[in-house]
Amino acid sequence: MGTGELAGKRHRDSRQGCKTGARRLAPLVPAAAEWLKSYKDARGPVIGQIKLYERLEKLSESAGVPWKQNALRHSFCSYRMATLKDAPRVSYEAGNSVRMINGTTIRL
Repeated sequence: MGTGELAGKRHRDSRQGCKTGARRLAPLVPAAAEWLKSYKDARGPVIGQIKLYERLEKLSESAGVPWKQNALRHSFCSYRMATLKDAPRVSYEAGNSVRMINGTTIRL
């Protein structure tokens, strides 16, 4: 992440692992920008390869809480809707349709 991206408060566009090929342009919120400041001169990935899904499964098992598929994605959309109250903007950031955002966040 370059200094321009920190100043612009957006991360690089990534479509890797995206089923629809839709862009996901989530904002770089102040807490994340602050955390990344210590990496401003670093080169390469900020965090190396991790098996996030496996870690979350183990954590949920040890806590006795079942892990739900897409829980992080749904949480992001729910919290952004609570903050912005703007389904078109959240759908743009998440790479989903407004209909999907409204259906997912309203049901929660």
